Amino acid sequence: MAEAHERWVYDEARRVQTLKRLICLFTDSHTVTHFGYAPVRGLEAQAFAHLVEVTGMSPDQAGASLHRLTRFP
Repeated sequence: MAEAHERWVYDEARRVQTLKRLICLFTDSHTVTHFGYAPVRGLEAQAFAHLVEVTGMSPDQAGASLHRLTRFP
């Protein structure tokens, strides 16, 4: 199944949010894109396995990559 994924930009000065891009992703890839939400949905292991499979990264590399992407300053 495919899902729509939106890319938005926010103009702080004008306080306007604008849709810049809309792409179609398969459900598993969309879950990886929003990996921080995967555990809430009970899909963390499935999403992680998909990331490793489609990227060819080792589990350690994938974990490090997700850590960099999901940490907050």
